[in-house]
Amino acid sequence: MAASVALPGTVMAGEWRGFQTEEIVVDGVKGYVVVPRDPLPGKPWLWRARFPEYHPEAAVALAGKGVYLAYYDLPNIFGSPAAVRGFDHFYGAVRKKFGLSKKVVMEAVSRGGLFTYNWAATHPERVAAVYGESPVCDMKSWPGGKGKGVGSEKDWAEALKAYGFTEAQMMAFRGNPVDHAAKLAKFRIPILHVISEEDRVVPWDENSAVFAERYRAAGGSVEVYHNLSGPTEDRGHHFPLDDVNREVDFVLARVPVR
Repeated sequence: MAASVALPGTVMAGEWRGFQTEEIVVDGVKGYVVVPRDPLPGKPWLWRARFPEYHPEAAVALAGKGVYLAYYDLPNIFGSPAAVRGFDHFYGAVRKKFGLSKKVVMEAVSRGGLFTYNWAATHPERVAAVYGESPVCDMKSWPGGKGKGVGSEKDWAEALKAYGFTEAQMMAFRGNPVDHAAKLAKFRIPILHVISEEDRVVPWDENSAVFAERYRAAGGSVEVYHNLSGPTEDRGHHFPLDDVNREVDFVLARVPVR
């Protein structure tokens, strides 16, 4: 990744589910912003950390209600320091280009939890709220598979490489989202996680449950919603949502509007 790029260039204008998009490049990495037809005052935005095509219904609804959507494609670096730096550059670039609000609502899907919470721990004053779906909160659980989860040998090796760690160093690492919970709670960031108890890829009791316990113990407010709809896929990690409007209502109640 290049050291820095002051501003992204607009690569192309496109379309996403009926909305205009601006595709941009920061540090040689592609990202895009979905532009609502009638933006809310203050230009609030939802930053989708990973897998923007998974359960897109809520994002489509939010864009229809005036919320910008953003995505920056940093795969396979697992919220590492390089990912946090990349997010820093993207955040500054899209705010300058589009005039977006200082505070952003983060969406953390699966491994997106690593990106979201590691960046939020660096810049908690920039985060209005966090919505997560089965978010990874501890790499020992996934991709490590060191607890009850199935793990991923390939992703575990890539995570070790991204962080420059040996396995012993990763096991002793105290920079996972669960380790940031108490710090983030001091900023009273509202958080909602949607999980399935059938999930064997990112077991909720090793991830969201641990994060929530530590967050609440430090005075923060977090809801962990146990999704019941089925059938599930990918060993319980993918599931239909009980209520798409749960995310929509959560975000709209917390986006900074002026």
